[in-house]
Amino acid sequence: MSQVLSAATRSLDEASEVAAPSTAQAVESSLVSQRVRVRCKGKCGAQWRTGTVTSTNPLEVQVDDWDSAHCWDQVEAKHELEATLALSRLSLSSDVQPPVAPRDSAKPDSLVGFATQRALPRSGGERAEEQQTQALVSQRAAELNLPERLTLGLSVDAIESYIAALPADAVEQCNENRPTINGVRVPANGALNGYVNQWLVARFSEANGGKAYCETLYERGDPGVGVATVFVSWFLETPLATLVDALRQYLRLHPELPPDTKFWVCDFVIRQSTRQLDVTMNDVKRLGECVRAVGHTVLLMVPWDAPKPLLRAYCIKEVFHTQDSGARFEVVMSSEQQAAFETALVEDFDSIATKLSEVDVRKAECRNPKDTEQILGELEEEVGLTECNKAVFGLLRGALA
Repeated sequence: MSQVLSAATRSLDEASEVAAPSTAQAVESSLVSQRVRVRCKGKCGAQWRTGTVTSTNPLEVQVDDWDSAHCWDQVEAKHELEATLALSRLSLSSDVQPPVAPRDSAKPDSLVGFATQRALPRSGGERAEEQQTQALVSQRAAELNLPERLTLGLSVDAIESYIAALPADAVEQCNENRPTINGVRVPANGALNGYVNQWLVARFSEANGGKAYCETLYERGDPGVGVATVFVSWFLETPLATLVDALRQYLRLHPELPPDTKFWVCDFVIRQSTRQLDVTMNDVKRLGECVRAVGHTVLLMVPWDAPKPLLRAYCIKEVFHTQDSGARFEVVMSSEQQAAFETALVEDFDSIATKLSEVDVRKAECRNPKDTEQILGELEEEVGLTECNKAVFGLLRGALA
């Protein structure tokens, strides 16, 4: 999660101590009016792009053929320009947009309102790059004989629109209908989380011919759904608001990605059912293939110092298939968790290494003990739990380095 900054940005604090506000304003006016040319790129080895400085506070660059400017992790220009760029702080994040509160009014039995996301205008270059990535996902899915519906995903805006359409008592409704496993009723949910969402989506699917949420939206031509290019591995007890916050944070840290990037989130992609569990399990059995097809996994680290996904067998399975297929792997955190993580990086780096060393896939569980036994059995047979543990540890260490 370390952020790579340009030489200009690294010298910012020293330069800003001696620069008068009027001088900085003059520099910004000069840079913008002269349309200074620079090259920039995002995180994780993204390609360099060429563009024009449009603002220095925050430092923003509009890439050629793009319709808008963004903040970037690295910005490079001629040597004589670096000192003046140091007058401006590189802003890598903006205020977190709070999730939309649930409506008070009751909804129809479906409980789900369709996303009404506006199709965002993008340049030809952005569209071509996104289409190429999606084509690769579709190609890998075809090689795996994976149905197109299991490659779909939602934009963050579409997820927020979905949340906004839920009734205020969604959690209470779900809790009243909690299932029992081996004669024991599952714990009550304290927030609108993934478990509540699965129950809601199952009701929607049962009212729409058994089809998944993404599947139905896709057939209706909703712009909020499309081929996913990022697979999200997360613990279902996580509140949806935290999930949305983390994905917003991820997009801010990756300005090279389009704002309507489609994220593969299990609740919305898998055909959920409260009546026919075999329908859901038929999709769940192909989870590893979904990971391999998308080719890019982000793990939601909540909390960062004891990530619950690493205690869930399904998440471990997703991380293993990410490593085994050579897919891209990153971690994502909510804004609050990332701030705590960055503090630990500075003040107590050893604690991070200690936490990572405590990962043990043998302790991973599912709500249903039968699922735990099945998944750990698969991993033991495919690679061995010891080697699986090493693979997971290696990916985490690389992502957090």
